[in-house]
Amino acid sequence: MGSFDQKYWCPKDATGLTENEIYFTNQLNPSLYVKFDLSKETLQLLPDLQAIALREGAVRTSIIGWTTMPWALPANRGLGLYPQSDYIAIKAPTIDGTELWIVAKEQQSLFERSVGFGDKLSTPLLAMKAERFHEKYALHPWIDRPSKIFLDSHVTLEAGTGAVPVTSDYRADKIEPNEKSNQKIIDHLKADGHLAGQTEIQQSIPRCKRCRNPVIIRSPGLGTQLGMEAV
Repeated sequence: MGSFDQKYWCPKDATGLTENEIYFTNQLNPSLYVKFDLSKETLQLLPDLQAIALREGAVRTSIIGWTTMPWALPANRGLGLYPQSDYIAIKAPTIDGTELWIVAKEQQSLFERSVGFGDKLSTPLLAMKAERFHEKYALHPWIDRPSKIFLDSHVTLEAGTGAVPVTSDYRADKIEPNEKSNQKIIDHLKADGHLAGQTEIQQSIPRCKRCRNPVIIRSPGLGTQLGMEAV
């Protein structure tokens, strides 16, 4: 039985790991900006955001989650937000029509450059405190289940969008942490219209000493936030 008190989780071996059971390697990873569409129920609970979406004729309103582990997305169960940040809605013209994308205010410049907006920052249509999204729901990019939104003090603003996809520990999700799985997920996101942008990033990656595969870094208390039990 795994424990959410352990920081690292090996999806290949389905077990929690201690610091002594991992090692690190440097590698170039995909840096993905993934659309997590807000559910209709969530938009109804955020009437100011819903009004702007209707005014702009938005075909979707999405929190943009940032991940460097595409292979973990099939097991996604939630989105962690930086508690002290404001989150802004920006207008994004796409081939499918106008969309509203939501990111942390502090990350707007980095995000827009990364996804090809150009040098001039767009004008935010709305700014909202992170707490307004707490315990509401987005939709998994392609699986028919919700992703719970919650405030997580372990989310940082050093990179990304201020929204981090949270992964379960369940082996039933059949996570395969490898480059082939990464590309399969990326292709799926592109085909489904859920990839806002893609770059690359150099990272130090924790790996399991037993199976040599990448491991997941977890936040303390994650199981409580998502109503999960480690297995």
